Amino acid sequence: MVENIFKKAKIKQEKRSKTTLIPIKDKNTKWISTTWSNIYSKHVQKTFKKHTDTSVTYKTKNNLKNILSNPKDIQKTEEKSGIYQIQCNDCNKKYIGQTKRKIYTRFKEHQAHIKF
Repeated sequence: MVENIFKKAKIKQEKRSKTTLIPIKDKNTKWISTTWSNIYSKHVQKTFKKHTDTSVTYKTKNNLKNILSNPKDIQKTEEKSGIYQIQCNDCNKKYIGQTKRKIYTRFKEHQAHIKF
């Protein structure tokens, strides 16, 4: 019985020492990542492998972040509130203003004021 325990321990130890992982040939390999293209990707990969020590990996725009995220509608700059600057067409003077309303609305008000 004691002999069986030692045999089992020896077998476990041998299994742990053996690995099925493939060793990396060169640790100085450089990597580049590019978007996958059905037409050129394999050709590019073969060319890099043949002439350089650079390996090519591929990425896609279809990832979980893009699929699952629900970004808010992006506002145009004219539709936001904030600080703005208007330069006079006749001279080099500038007007800097701040508004809580849409910048486009405030700019139109400035234009209407200038016409009078």
